[in-house]
Amino acid sequence: AVVSTQSTGVTEENKVEYVRLLSEHKMSGAIRSQIGSFLAGFHSIVPRRILAIFSADELELVLCGLNIIDRVDWRRNTQYVNFAERDDMIVWFWEILDGYTQEELFTLLKFITGYSRVPHGGFAQFASISSSGPIKISRGNGTEENLPKSSVCFNLLLLPVYSSKEMLRDRLHTAMTYASVGFDQC
Repeated sequence: AVVSTQSTGVTEENKVEYVRLLSEHKMSGAIRSQIGSFLAGFHSIVPRRILAIFSADELELVLCGLNIIDRVDWRRNTQYVNFAERDDMIVWFWEILDGYTQEELFTLLKFITGYSRVPHGGFAQFASISSSGPIKISRGNGTEENLPKSSVCFNLLLLPVYSSKEMLRDRLHTAMTYASVGFDQC
């Protein structure tokens, strides 16, 4: 129960307890019925006995996916359309990704797939979690003035052919950073 300030008033002596009780009420008490409804629905799909075998970290991994991107796994599970793995554009692409931070990798992943995490089991799981299939890099239309595009419905990155690795790096960075809301519609 929340301490009533009308009957007792908040004093220097009870302010810590008041804040604790108020926080508890706002974070759980005020939404108790919504939490109960959510849990009832969740447990109708995933029984409690199954959840009991997971730690909190394991459950987060299963529900949310990996929070670290393995570049080798990504490369191993990427398909090429109208490109070969030895083409300059693809070699440059992986060299650029080798220099990316984890945050940049997740930004690019979201740009290409719409997912903010890698599925549990790694990049190979993209082929099985939806009809989108594995991540694909395809030769895009346009000139080197055009930015790369993505189609999240197909886990597809469309790359125009650029004349240098620096141009690819610049265009890719711009596309994934500023065009992340411009996904092609399914």
